[in-house]
Amino acid sequence: METSFTLGFSYARSVVDGTHHRPTAPRLQVAFEQLPQVTVIDVSPYLPPLVDRIMHQVYRTRVRGETQSVWGRSRLKAYLLERLIHKRSQGVPLDATIQLHGFFQPPQPYFVYTDLSYAMVRHFFRELGDPAIFPGVTDTILAHQIERQQHYFENAQHIFAMSAWLAHHLQSLHGIPARQISVVPPGTNSEHSPRDSGRTPPQSEQTARVPKLLFVGGDFYRKGGDLVIRAFQHCRQELPGVQLTIVGPHAWPLAGAPPEGVIFRGWQRTDQVQQLMQTHDVLVMPSRFEAFGIVFVEALASGIPVIARKACAMPEIVTPALNGELIHSDDPRELADAIITVVRDPQYRANVERARQSTAAYYSWDRAARQMLQTMIATIPQHRRV
Repeated sequence: METSFTLGFSYARSVVDGTHHRPTAPRLQVAFEQLPQVTVIDVSPYLPPLVDRIMHQVYRTRVRGETQSVWGRSRLKAYLLERLIHKRSQGVPLDATIQLHGFFQPPQPYFVYTDLSYAMVRHFFRELGDPAIFPGVTDTILAHQIERQQHYFENAQHIFAMSAWLAHHLQSLHGIPARQISVVPPGTNSEHSPRDSGRTPPQSEQTARVPKLLFVGGDFYRKGGDLVIRAFQHCRQELPGVQLTIVGPHAWPLAGAPPEGVIFRGWQRTDQVQQLMQTHDVLVMPSRFEAFGIVFVEALASGIPVIARKACAMPEIVTPALNGELIHSDDPRELADAIITVVRDPQYRANVERARQSTAAYYSWDRAARQMLQTMIATIPQHRRV
């Protein structure tokens, strides 16, 4: 007989520009709801949208020369959300709560699912020595967030880390024992299915080999967009007619107009990005810092190779000479060589296509939810469960 489990689900909701929100938490919540032995109760703390939008504007300020809103990282918002999660979960008969995208401690035993930590951000902030990689981040902001998150991690029943890279830093930077950490890779946020085999051939297979490259990243500089543009100029010399599609920023992020051969699509919904992947040859995103990189597995599940960077969790997803390549520097020639290699060698595409169904099946929210539930049931002592 399966053990029943009542799970509180909590994540910080905030839609301040009317365009999008992170789909990770809603997809995981649905996956938990589909497990027959689980009853999910949403205890997410959220402010009325109008209040959130107004405060987003009120808290706009100049940070390192750019106008940004620091409302999401403010002490006031943290205090209000903390009060709200206690109010929403007080008296609710929950076995435990799982928390994403925030660190608000509910009254019940809680678990954490995360892709990064602020101590890790500070570590890389200092190591990389490039303020542009983390726009809007200051030492003062980080110090406050690290203090709150440390307490949050220490009081959690268990932490589910999206990558082994993060799990290592939770131990080395936060002092969390290895026994309290499990690596649970996320699912994709696109509608992939192991049964979906009707992939539209990329443009390069429909015409006379016109390679099409795809970059996806709203945070253009941190995701390496500037490097991709520079490498693309080298690629044009050896790949006649090569095209580059840029997705993510709301406005063209560089001076002047997009260079010849570059198609700027701006911000796109998740389903629109998936459609673009169906008609491109390679995803090129050499991020300087990446918490996990769900877009990489979405590309692989769509059947296209990936070019990323040998840093953060990217080596856990991309295997050189198999499903893509990893660069090591900001040398545009190195990136261009990797692009040319992947485009010209059909074995990369064949490898990715062959593993496509298993990739989509493994990087699923159903698998992630089952994996987490197994740990939750084993972790919460029977006498503490309602």
